Amino acid sequence: MARVCRHCDVVIADPDDAVHMWREESMSGPGRDVWAHREHVDLVEPDTVVTRILARVLVAKALHPTETGGGLPHEVRERYPDCVGDADQGVQQGR
Repeated sequence: MARVCRHCDVVIADPDDAVHMWREESMSGPGRDVWAHREHVDLVEPDTVVTRILARVLVAKALHPTETGGGLPHEVRERYPDCVGDADQGVQQGR
């Protein structure tokens, strides 16, 4: 399989110019390796789609605890006790 730069979407012809960034897992199949040209390494950013999806799931769980099977995760309540306060009390009581 050809190595394609994540930043510029160009095939990396010189193997010495290819830098392995990370491995992306997939829902089915083996996943894929993320590559970049040596000069593009600092310009490559991870895909933010997964982060946005996780944020939506956490918001849905917090807003609809009985439908989603839970309120705010324990880690969120523990890390941000002043921020969740009353909202989390309502979530824990099923309101």
